[in-house]
Amino acid sequence: MNGRQEKVFEHLCLAELEGGYQGKFTNQKYRQKAKIQENKTAQRDFNDLVTKEILLKSGELKATHYLLNLSGSLSQRVRALS
Repeated sequence: MNGRQEKVFEHLCLAELEGGYQGKFTNQKYRQKAKIQENKTAQRDFNDLVTKEILLKSGELKATHYLLNLSGSLSQRVRALS
C-alpha cells in the first residue's frame, strides 16, 4: 500500500471501530482525505485496494462507493498489504 492508501485505510478502520463509516466512501471523499486532485490517481488506488481485497466495490458509475472488506481471512489481507 502506498502512503495515501495507508492513510485512508487507517481512517476507515478507525471509523469501523467507532460503529462503522457513516455514509458512502466515494472517490471524491478519498481524494479529499488523501489530499489529491487527480481522479485517475484515486481510481488506481481504489482498483489496487479492491484487487487486494481490502475494499469492496459497490454500485456503478456515479453511484460507486467502497466498503472496508471485513469478511475473509485476515491473514490474506495482511499479506496483500506487503
